[in-house]
Amino acid sequence: MRSFNLLLVLLAFVSCAKKTTLPTDEFINSDLEPKKDINLLLDEKSYLTINYSLNKKGIIDTFQYFIDTYMTEPMLFPDYSVTAIMKRNGDMNVEFDGKQVLINLPMSIAIEKNTLLGRIKADGELTVSLVSEIIINPYWQFSTKTKLVMHEWTKKPRMKLGVSFPIETISNKILERMKPQIETSIDDNMRLGFDLKARIQNVSNLTLVPYKLNEIYGGWMTTQVDTAYMNGAMNRKDETEGKITLAARTFISSEKPNVSPIAKTPVFSWKENLPDSSKLNLQLDLTYAYLEAIANENVRGQVYSDGDKKITIHNIKITGDDQNRLVVNAEVYGTFRGIVLIKGKPFYDKNQKMLKATDVDVSIQTGNIIHSAAAFLLKGKIKKEISKMMEFPLAEKVADTQKQVDDMLKKFNTTNNVNTTAKIGSLDIAATLAEETRLRSTITVTFYLHTYMDNLSYFRQ
Repeated sequence: MRSFNLLLVLLAFVSCAKKTTLPTDEFINSDLEPKKDINLLLDEKSYLTINYSLNKKGIIDTFQYFIDTYMTEPMLFPDYSVTAIMKRNGDMNVEFDGKQVLINLPMSIAIEKNTLLGRIKADGELTVSLVSEIIINPYWQFSTKTKLVMHEWTKKPRMKLGVSFPIETISNKILERMKPQIETSIDDNMRLGFDLKARIQNVSNLTLVPYKLNEIYGGWMTTQVDTAYMNGAMNRKDETEGKITLAARTFISSEKPNVSPIAKTPVFSWKENLPDSSKLNLQLDLTYAYLEAIANENVRGQVYSDGDKKITIHNIKITGDDQNRLVVNAEVYGTFRGIVLIKGKPFYDKNQKMLKATDVDVSIQTGNIIHSAAAFLLKGKIKKEISKMMEFPLAEKVADTQKQVDDMLKKFNTTNNVNTTAKIGSLDIAATLAEETRLRSTITVTFYLHTYMDNLSYFRQ
């Protein structure tokens, strides 16, 4: 029965992600916090928070690409008999402020105009300031609303011929005419360049696919994401930071579940106060037949001895009774041939970080007769060792699981060109229900997940 240890821990941590010290294990918003009601034990959502950092240079490169794509052709202004060519002539400065992007764009302008004196030319330089509001509707349709709020000449337009002509006035009027075109071009390029809905749909479809937890023992995990929250991004020295929190239901079952291959796209909404830590509520629904197979793989043939007394485990049967107790029937042979019955109500000891049972009752059965735990065989060392079959220490598994998570993330980072780190935090097990045919419980794991991206290529179409 040490197999329960393997089962309850490894299944709990298979898909976790994590930071060495958790900034917080509490949800700041009360409407995100699952209610602590025993009736909702098997109906609590999981909340996965992705703390992300974006390299500012990568963001700037993306915006500059859109600007440079737009400014490729001369613009004609028949009213003034003017042709204008605008180009970016330096690196942009891009800052995030919540749901707004503040852009300072250095530009050059070259103007040509037909006059009675011939074709005259003027060159100037200016900085254009834009504010772009990020819009994401509940169905993940991404767009921006950009406004050119001001411009400042850093080098006023000068004629290349020594003639008097109000070229600065004309240049300002041209900029006013160009303003809606610049705004619209940025918004069109951003809308067409990013497809958040497709990306989030891909993630939702992947999480919905039943995941086999163990090649030997089986077991399946399914995640159903239904809601996504995002806060406004903020600036740091060389990075832009923010959070995305996914609300989901996560199930672990003995049998492979039947699910649709296409997940429902999670509903999106903005929410500023998102938690740093994630809380994964793994809802277990495991048949006793499944647990028995694991138990027998691990303990069949195990010998317990005390002096000249010795018994060997031949077979394990697991059931539940009407008192919510887990019942282990260990068929043994040796000094004693018969059944050792171990009964107890499972609970999680937070101090010892151990899943154990209260009021453990050990008895033996020969034929149809059940003997009390005071039987000679169960007075000493053997009784003590057999009672430990109801104790499943969990803390020792955290380090092993962390290593598995780290190994998994190395592959993920290489494939997706990101740097994702994860750290497992605390573990808790809610009241476990030992029902007639199955064991049900909720394992709660807190963890911290951070991902760093050099650019926005993952979100591009």
